Amino acid sequence: MKSNIKLASRTLLKNKTISAINILGLTIGLSVSILIFFYVYRENTKDNDIKGIENIYVITDINDANDPSISSKILNALTDEVPELENSAYYNNEWSSQVFIKSKDKNHKINKLLVASKNFFKVLSLPTIYGDANKALNTSNKIVLSKDYAHKLFGNENPVGKTIEYNSTYLQNQLLDIAAVVEIPDNSSWEFDAVIPVSLNMKIDWYKNLCNSWGTYNYSSICRLSPEANLEHVQECLANIKPGKIPNDYLEGVCYGLVSFKESYFNLPELDGVSHGQKYILSVIGIVGVLILLLACLNFINLSTAQREKRAINYNIIKALGSTKKNLIGLITTETAMLLLASIAGFIILTPLLTEGLDYFSDNTISLHDLLTLDNLIITVAIILIVFLLTSIITSTFYYQFTHSKKKSQKSNTLQNSLLIFQFVISIVLISSIFIIRKQNNLLNTTNPGFAKEHIIYSNTNKNIQDKYQSLYSQLNQIPEIADFTFSSEVFGHISNNWGTTLDVKGEKKDIGFMALQVSSNFFDFFGVNLQNGNGFNNYSKDNRDIILNQKAINNYNIENINESRVELDHNHQHGQIIGTVADFNVNSFRTPIKPIGFMSCGLVSDVVYIKINAANSKQLYEITNQLNKIWMDLSPDFPFEYDFLDQSWAALYKKDQKFQQLIQVATLISLFLSCLGLIALTYFALENKTKEIGIRKVNGAKISEVLIMLNKDFIKWVAIAFVIACPIAYYAMSKWLENFAYKTELSWWIFALAGISALSIALITVSWQSWKAATRNPVEALRYE
Repeated sequence: MKSNIKLASRTLLKNKTISAINILGLTIGLSVSILIFFYVYRENTKDNDIKGIENIYVITDINDANDPSISSKILNALTDEVPELENSAYYNNEWSSQVFIKSKDKNHKINKLLVASKNFFKVLSLPTIYGDANKALNTSNKIVLSKDYAHKLFGNENPVGKTIEYNSTYLQNQLLDIAAVVEIPDNSSWEFDAVIPVSLNMKIDWYKNLCNSWGTYNYSSICRLSPEANLEHVQECLANIKPGKIPNDYLEGVCYGLVSFKESYFNLPELDGVSHGQKYILSVIGIVGVLILLLACLNFINLSTAQREKRAINYNIIKALGSTKKNLIGLITTETAMLLLASIAGFIILTPLLTEGLDYFSDNTISLHDLLTLDNLIITVAIILIVFLLTSIITSTFYYQFTHSKKKSQKSNTLQNSLLIFQFVISIVLISSIFIIRKQNNLLNTTNPGFAKEHIIYSNTNKNIQDKYQSLYSQLNQIPEIADFTFSSEVFGHISNNWGTTLDVKGEKKDIGFMALQVSSNFFDFFGVNLQNGNGFNNYSKDNRDIILNQKAINNYNIENINESRVELDHNHQHGQIIGTVADFNVNSFRTPIKPIGFMSCGLVSDVVYIKINAANSKQLYEITNQLNKIWMDLSPDFPFEYDFLDQSWAALYKKDQKFQQLIQVATLISLFLSCLGLIALTYFALENKTKEIGIRKVNGAKISEVLIMLNKDFIKWVAIAFVIACPIAYYAMSKWLENFAYKTELSWWIFALAGISALSIALITVSWQSWKAATRNPVEALRYE
């Protein structure tokens, strides 16, 4: 071992450049791939730290793509019908746009608030830091805080028993007792600052009316089955609920089932209260990690074996001195181990920097402490062992066979050429992906959604603002830079209110469904949406229950004459008249197609106000928003004026797609860098073998250009072969990715051609500087010893 270490050290120091390139390539490959595998493992083990997570399920409509939405009355009926669902709860995200709690005369905003039924924490068993979470939601005057939010408000003090003042958009001046503090595990999909009981919101009349309706599918549900429960039996019971406790109108066409909560992170994107991942993108990221690790290993092998002619002499001398096959493999393995140890040191140095990058792409805070868990250490050690075995076995086997083979030249080239082709296949696939992802993102950002979104800010209103709407109108009209304003019940891009109801055409009834949005009378003019047929809203539309449908709804439900069509609006069978139709436009992102939408009049004011501003510069905009803030503070002192730009919030819908593009760009740069290292290895080998040939050609009158063509033509051939292999792979991968969008770009042939040209250009630039150096060298240097 001492002898091997001494010989390996001498060899590595003698070839400093190659050793440094090897260490750099392995360091980058190890660092990036280990962190990617850590991230993939973390995503695939979401919520595993929650006690009994394997027994928690989500009740879904299995006939509607596992839709998790359900009404509270239906869940209660299902619980009575299926005894195994005794431990079940319903919940949703609080609908109020602004929620504040006042403690010690200070207002604190709650960004993530859940409203849940009393069994919520009996189903979701989270560690309780203070109090008793199981009984915390039994009465309306309680609230449960998360550990992080409690620490923000009270530090390390036990807050249980303290009273706070609760103020939301729809409910103010409520005194609540803190009943418990729970801890959400680090690697959990659950996201909430606090949880309040449903009974608190029952103090709001319209909320109470909604909850008493069978058709209000605004909740998500979770249930905990006992380990002894027969899952198949429960599934069968849910799929065959008979009319009785649930009215037939709300049961027809519905088939309930259970989805494991562990699957909800990827498979139930509409489930409330939790974050969600994308399985396809995670798979792509995992594959990228594997490819980068493979590229690093292949480069190491290429760089090591490219020196075969020079190193073979050393190994033959060692063999002549009595070294056995075992000794030779041990020496090569020692060299590999020393390079790998240096790369591990580089990985340790780079880790803090790379975790920041991982935080950015994953939207999670990942600390070094997270990396030092037992699972992650096992992953790290496993990857290092795989790299060591892969590189040392292939390299030592190659050298042993090479020193014993009589036909060395052609067979020896096969391994290097194959590895290089594989490297450029990866690079071309990634380059093609970048171009397609960028093209798709440009389509998303430049396509007209069908409504005007520039120079518009929006803000959420509240009960105080709505009660004083006359004063709001008056003060907004006094600001000359405000061109117009309008109201709606939800914000573009986040419209989620869906109605299932009945269409009545001359007494003939049929079930329909549409997205429901309440708007003020000038809404369509404000956003430049054309009225295609009938009339718009007027001052009496709210009382008359008028409805305007988009063209998609008209087409879907074959409505030929809107004047003869009515829509049932509530459980009292009151109807609204369809008075007009508007052109289709996108109210949500381009990931989803345009859906049927029903617009209803909100009267003079609603939950969201849009304000069109004519500001010449940022200074003027600042002055206008200051005036708006003063108006808000005057009308609603407990709720500050918080605004966003509509065009920016629309662009933010594609934030994940932009980050995915950036991630692929980084991966492509890394793969190209590693591939270029592989090219350097092969160029080094080719020039080493052709030094004498170049000298003879130059002595016989060969031009520099002719020598360059001779040296570079093989590289062009390898990239061309890689291009042919890469194109169908890239086409298939990007076709699968584009399936996530309702609006998608075309996979044009020129994208793949441009990717191939880019890869070829990078390859030629990489090798040309070495080729030029060899082509311009004095031939005497190569031939003086012949």
